[in-house]
Amino acid sequence: MSGIFLKLLNLSISASWLVLVVLALRLVLKRAPKWVNVLLWGMVALRLMLPFSIESALSLIPSAETVSPEVVQFDPAPTITSGVEFIDNAVNPSLSESFAAAPLASVNPLYVWTYLAGWVWLIGLAAMLLYALVSYLRLRRCVRASIPLRENIYVCDEVPSPFILGIVHPRIYLPSALDEAQRGSVLSHERAHLARRDHWWKPLGFALLAVYWFNPLLWLAYTLLCRDIELACDERVLRGMDAGQVKAYSSALLACSVPRRMIAACPLAFGEVGVGARVKNALRYKKPAFWVVAVSVVVCTVVAVCFLTNPERATMKWAKSLRVEDVARIELHVMPQAIDKQYKDLDTEEIAEAVALINKSGGRYVRSMEPLDGGSTALYVTTTDGVRHTVVNNGNVYLCIDGDAYRNFHIAWPYIEGNAPTPEGFFGESVEPAEDADRVYTDAWSIRVLDGWEREGDSPLWRSGAGTGAYFLVTEGSGLDDKLMELYSAGWTLKYFSDHYRCTLREGESGTMLSLYPRPEGGFYQIESYWSYEGADKWQVRLEEGQLKVMEQSFRLEEEMKTMTEPTLSLTLTVPAAWEDIAELSACDKGTAYLGYGIMLFHLSEKNALAAYPDGGMGSVWWLVAMSWDNFKEWRGYDALPVPEILGIAEYVLGADDEYVYLLVLPSDVQFLENDPVSQRQYEALQSDSQGVLTRFLKDNGIHINDMCPASSVFSPPARGDAFTPPDAVRSGTVSDTSYDKILTGAGESEEQRTSENDAEHTAYSVKTHAMTAEERSALDAQTEPAPAVGTAFLPRSSRDSAIGNACAPFTAKAADVAFVLYSAPGATDYNVRLCAGEPGAGKWASDAVTVKVNDGVRFSGLTVGQAYYMEVSSDTLSTAGCTALYKCATTPPPAHGDAASTTGYAAYDALLAEIADLRRSGASDVQTDFSHDLLSVNDYYQTPGWLLRDLDGDGTSELLLGADWGDGYGVIFNIYRLDGAKAVRVVDGWSRSQYFLCSDGTLAHEWSGGADHWGRTYLRYGETLLPIESVFDRGGVWYHAKGLDALSLDDTQLEDRCKTIPRAEAEQLMERYTKQYEALPFTPFKA
Repeated sequence: MSGIFLKLLNLSISASWLVLVVLALRLVLKRAPKWVNVLLWGMVALRLMLPFSIESALSLIPSAETVSPEVVQFDPAPTITSGVEFIDNAVNPSLSESFAAAPLASVNPLYVWTYLAGWVWLIGLAAMLLYALVSYLRLRRCVRASIPLRENIYVCDEVPSPFILGIVHPRIYLPSALDEAQRGSVLSHERAHLARRDHWWKPLGFALLAVYWFNPLLWLAYTLLCRDIELACDERVLRGMDAGQVKAYSSALLACSVPRRMIAACPLAFGEVGVGARVKNALRYKKPAFWVVAVSVVVCTVVAVCFLTNPERATMKWAKSLRVEDVARIELHVMPQAIDKQYKDLDTEEIAEAVALINKSGGRYVRSMEPLDGGSTALYVTTTDGVRHTVVNNGNVYLCIDGDAYRNFHIAWPYIEGNAPTPEGFFGESVEPAEDADRVYTDAWSIRVLDGWEREGDSPLWRSGAGTGAYFLVTEGSGLDDKLMELYSAGWTLKYFSDHYRCTLREGESGTMLSLYPRPEGGFYQIESYWSYEGADKWQVRLEEGQLKVMEQSFRLEEEMKTMTEPTLSLTLTVPAAWEDIAELSACDKGTAYLGYGIMLFHLSEKNALAAYPDGGMGSVWWLVAMSWDNFKEWRGYDALPVPEILGIAEYVLGADDEYVYLLVLPSDVQFLENDPVSQRQYEALQSDSQGVLTRFLKDNGIHINDMCPASSVFSPPARGDAFTPPDAVRSGTVSDTSYDKILTGAGESEEQRTSENDAEHTAYSVKTHAMTAEERSALDAQTEPAPAVGTAFLPRSSRDSAIGNACAPFTAKAADVAFVLYSAPGATDYNVRLCAGEPGAGKWASDAVTVKVNDGVRFSGLTVGQAYYMEVSSDTLSTAGCTALYKCATTPPPAHGDAASTTGYAAYDALLAEIADLRRSGASDVQTDFSHDLLSVNDYYQTPGWLLRDLDGDGTSELLLGADWGDGYGVIFNIYRLDGAKAVRVVDGWSRSQYFLCSDGTLAHEWSGGADHWGRTYLRYGETLLPIESVFDRGGVWYHAKGLDALSLDDTQLEDRCKTIPRAEAEQLMERYTKQYEALPFTPFKA
């Protein structure tokens, strides 16, 4: 109720400005025809009725939203933004003081009052409507005994004055006492009312008054509207009368006059409103001159333009006023487009053209965009103050400026393509890790230092490497109040931000910016930035000015930290002191081995889980390991950075120095206590904090960062089908190399290692092998349906006899025949391969080992359809300990129905459904497949799992939707496939905590959950890629809204810059807007 009332209040305030203008114009335009006044009141009604308004630079409305619902509900010191400075200055101090929120209050006092005001408004509305109903019923009772005179004219003894009653079928009621002369005048007047449709406009005016009854200006407006309606009708009648008829008309007015009643809700009474003024106006009436009418029309047009529009939003004002000299850089991004033509960094001339294009921006603001086919073109504008603005053209229909969407754009941009691929991290996927990589730390503070700035020794002073004289300096001071007074007295203009003060002074061609950050224990840190254009390259200094502001804004006070040193290499690790309450961090004993190759450095565990299992097995978050380059080369085959970010399932190469490679080793799965939410929260907090801790570890110890290991991916779970997880004993470095070899070959710790000596018992395999012929090899390369699986595998150096191989290419057999080829293995001429049944790490050999040339393939025959398999590969021709190889694996699905008719009309989709049917029939719900396991298992949550064809992108070819009836009137989607030629390609992969729903407007809603305090919804536009429209999500109890972004691509460090915090109620309202569009999808059940 509060939201409705505040919406009406803001509309009422906006209309009040127009009412004041109309009141003034009624005094100025006395000689104008009275219909002009009625037209002006019609504009007031239009302003009250329209929930939106076009934005215009010509608008004279001071503010479209004087009372913000967000401010009322959440601002601890609420204020208004009337757009008139003296009003704000008069109201806001007392408003903030009277309705200031208590520190521990759950809701603002002003929000409570507006909630109560909403109910009072509703009671008032009901009273006004009840009054109108009673008035109408009383009139109906009075005219029940009326006698029809002719057509819609009735005579009645009970009415004192003529009037019109009715909206759809209006009737004219006349008093029986009127003589014939008076009756003629009266009928002329009432027929003029009907011709002008006044029997519609007056009830409409009263309805608006009933809604906005709380605004006294609108009561005055309604009263004057009723008077102006009668005067305008009089003038229409008087236009065709001579002097005698005018006198008779005036006499009829006097004869029919009645005492003034309360506000009339329904009838148009001839002698009720302002009879004296009307008689005078009638006797003095002269037809207005043409110039008077012309001026009146012009005035009405100006009023409409200036008061029926809203003032432009800040984003549109920025776009229209952008100047070339305000721009430091503009980057172009075009989608969809070839990878190498998506991006372009515009030069000076192109920047000028882009600014001119942005200046032409226009359109009507809309809260959200409807999905559009086609691509988008974006200009990323970095201004000299360091702020990055985004201007996006969506199909020449929508223009998005810094998240605000404008409709009816219709200006074609000339940009079709760029000249380079999109730079890594361009969209901010790794903004914070990259920022931390540039960050300089002290014990108390840290600041980001961009490329091109050189530090003077160990001092907190950095100078421009371009020799322009620009610098920034961090100093410490005491007495913040004295410093602020000193700056104020010196003429500096101070601005206060959320955590610091800032002031800028420009003298000639030079500028100095001071930022003061208060210290919790007292005093402050001052950042002094200086730049000068005098005698320097203008564009270089403009860039440096923006960089100085970016670096200043990156300054932050560091929380209390503690540093630990490990004994083997004397490396330091600095972590938050708060970890003592939630974690156990230990420096490993000197010389603790890892896999016989490396050295254990540090081990981090979550405290609750470790306490519950003190002997190990739970709580581990990560281990830090160092490995000499010689051992690393022998172990993995690499001798320099960069190397693949992940080796196996758990080992990440974070970086290296001249002597060692540094690995982060993760457990195979999370190890918090499942039934302990505190343990889970602490475990996830340690994972989140570890991003910055590990980056600082590398920087503090002079370790080069491995570019192929972005920090944002370190704690992401591995994709299904990746290499298997070694047991805990291997991760801790307590087992022998022989035991590790058993793991690589699928033998458990208690199983016998398979070698040539005991291989005889395994010769009678049902699966047969043969080297592929040249024709078969060519056919594999040409195969498109089903598409061959491709991937990378680590190829270890080991002979065929010892059979120490590595697992790769897991799949579920769709047919009894499969082809495999290792087509790239640097350093190897031959490779050994055999087929294994089961899951990697727990499987059994299913075929003999075969040795073939690299890029020659092997075919295996006799597989069991529906069985899980994988390949085991090795090589005895490698010159190193191993290499990264590329493989291709393909299986042909069995004919689903012989010559029977296709189930879906698409062979590729038929094959998918046949595979699902086989898996469900065999009960293999835990088999590794491309399908969501929720489609393969029987449970109580999803009813009737099945399939559905739907053309989602309107290209004439249906997509295959796999899902189930959710049970609440709509269907949940787990997988979506589309056709790429003759093969089916998976576009969406969901599961029980990552579900998709189809909205009636074509939007794809993704409901996901990463835990109790991290869940949300992402709304996507379906196409060749899933383009995010917006995301709404909860992170640690705070609700965020991100336009054009997928929340799952953001980490905690990016939320402030890229997302907007919103109230929970607004988030729920936004999600509900989509939820109510969820479709009930008629899935066809899978075959039993």
